[in-house]
Order: sequence, then C-alpha cells, then structure tokens
Amino acid sequence: MKAVILDLEEDILELLAYTLEKAGFEAVPVDEEAQLVSLASIHTPDLVLIGNCSAPEVRTELVQALRALPGLSGTIIIFLSTDPLCDGDPMCHKSGADGCIQTPVTPRELICYIREIAPALVR
Repeated sequence: MKAVILDLEEDILELLAYTLEKAGFEAVPVDEEAQLVSLASIHTPDLVLIGNCSAPEVRTELVQALRALPGLSGTIIIFLSTDPLCDGDPMCHKSGADGCIQTPVTPRELICYIREIAPALVR
C-alpha cells in the first residue's frame, strides 16, 4: 500500500511518514502543495493525507485535482485539522475527501481512524 502525505511542517511530515511506514505503507512525503498532485499521479497511492495547508480552499482544490487523476478515484483522502468538529464538517465531505481527523493525533489514533475509514488499507 502506498500513501502520499502532505504537510508543510517538516517534523510533522516525518512523524506521519514514520507512523504510516510502521503500519505497512510505503510513505511518500510531500512538503509543498504544488507537488502533491504530480507525485500522486506518479505513485498512484491508496491513501492521501492532507495536513497543514495554507487555506481550506487549497485543500478543496487539491482533492478535486486528485479525484480527476486516472486511477485515483478510489484513493482514500483524509484531512488532518485542528478543528474539533472537522469530521462532521460538511466541507470535508463536500470537497470529496473521505474523512477528517482532529490534530494533534497520536500515531495509534491515526491508524485506528484510517482503519475505520478504509479497513482494507491497514494490516
């Protein structure tokens, strides 16, 4: 399983990549929003985590661009957000994302959430 992870903070990006690798994913970290879509088209991930971005509108644009790529229609896309109501936020699902988890989040909570959204992805 492959996961492409976007976060603008290097330390968070490393922690997310490590967590997903320990769960059996091949992690592809991305620290620039502009690179996310091109790397996703190359790697055809099973999972995309979109963390710290500059604005909510950017997240929506990224999801729309990802969903338009051939082979990514079934890719699970999850936002990480500081908003405590993010998973119930209609904008999350309206954007085309599959879910949103509030940060800070422990590695265990993140993997449990991914397992809840897409059981087949996590061993």
